[in-house]
Amino acid sequence: MEFHVTDAQRDLQERARGLAADFAKRAAQHDREASDPLENYAALRAAGFYGLNVPTELGGAGIGLLGWSLAAEELGQGCASTALSFNMHLSVVGPVMESPLVPRATKERLAKMVVHEGKLIGGNFSEPTTSGLVGTAVPLTRARRVDGGYRITGRKAFAFDDRRRRLRHGAGLSRRGHLPDRRHAAAGAARGARPARRHGVGRARHAGHPQRFHGARRLLGVRRRAAGARRRHPAVPA
Repeated sequence: MEFHVTDAQRDLQERARGLAADFAKRAAQHDREASDPLENYAALRAAGFYGLNVPTELGGAGIGLLGWSLAAEELGQGCASTALSFNMHLSVVGPVMESPLVPRATKERLAKMVVHEGKLIGGNFSEPTTSGLVGTAVPLTRARRVDGGYRITGRKAFAFDDRRRRLRHGAGLSRRGHLPDRRHAAAGAARGARPARRHGVGRARHAGHPQRFHGARRLLGVRRRAAGARRRHPAVPA
């Protein structure tokens, strides 16, 4: 398949390859310690990667999905964790910039924060009822209009890279839960952004990599094995 890669995309690919070479020096240590690759994010910010999918007229690079895919492939060779987690930032910024339902003023504000202020956008989407074998894709988080803005009430089950994010982005439903234009019914899931550290926004529990895996063992009924013990198959939830 011929992707017709442009010169700008090839240049981005080369820049990502150079960053990956530096990331690779620390990747194993971050994996062992389950630590945040803060140096990598500082390098991505300095290289202008935060605004990759912000349109050029708003100060960004205007790189599309193909361009980012090429860059992500290179970054992942150096530090897969950095490439994956940084994708969460771009996967919020890109849809906002591309959506015809988002006002121009909102896009300009987000572009200013990302491109000029170097803010990293985090996502809170998963909820206890939207994941697992039994659940619903409809978020239970609600946004209710109040004086001065909206009051957001909900509980999220997972957030990506909580300590690095400058801005928290989440999904929920307005009170009506739909838009008058049914052609855009999917946009009934309202999206909002707010500072990651704001009164009323709290974290019930933080889990690093070891805790997540241990929690999965408990959930599935798997006990920690002693040295030399036979592997036990996890219990299937009823």
